[in-house]
Amino acid sequence: MQKHFLFAFAVAALSSAGSASVLAADQLPPVKAPVLPEWTWDGFYLGANAGYAWAHDPLQRQLFSGQSDSPTFGDINSRGALGGFYAGFNRQNGRWLSGLELDVSTGIRGSSTASGTGLAVGQAPGTETLSIIDKLDMLGSGRVRLGYLPRPDLLLYATGGLAWSSVRQSADDNSVFFRGGGQITHWEDSS
Repeated sequence: MQKHFLFAFAVAALSSAGSASVLAADQLPPVKAPVLPEWTWDGFYLGANAGYAWAHDPLQRQLFSGQSDSPTFGDINSRGALGGFYAGFNRQNGRWLSGLELDVSTGIRGSSTASGTGLAVGQAPGTETLSIIDKLDMLGSGRVRLGYLPRPDLLLYATGGLAWSSVRQSADDNSVFFRGGGQITHWEDSS
């Protein structure tokens, strides 16, 4: 009989504990879900870019100027890695957005070389080797942006601004002219 009594007492204790927790849950104030911040395009941003670029410099030049049959070197085709950074700021006012952005990149390079033997105007016969190198020092732009948000996560915008580039061209002209059995070496930079 004691076993039955202990079992009945254990069942009664569990039943009262369960009903007490249900009553306690009914007494607690409701918990509200956290409020998520509203989607915004406001603020500063910074990033990096990397890629591959190519350029074509249509340049035809003759060695030994003034001679129609002298060798020519052709166009300079530059190619290579290009990388840089960009930074900007946006200000959102309701469904409208305005902003500024700046980007700067650098990296590509190309060259063209020609050599030959001939007679330069005003010079004795000789040999000439000419190399011209193009290098992109900087490519950049600054823009303003005006946009409209038809929904919080979609921006339709127009942008406009200025773009600039700095390309350095260097030339290495090595010439040897012969006069009366001797030689004269001539170097000229035509950048």
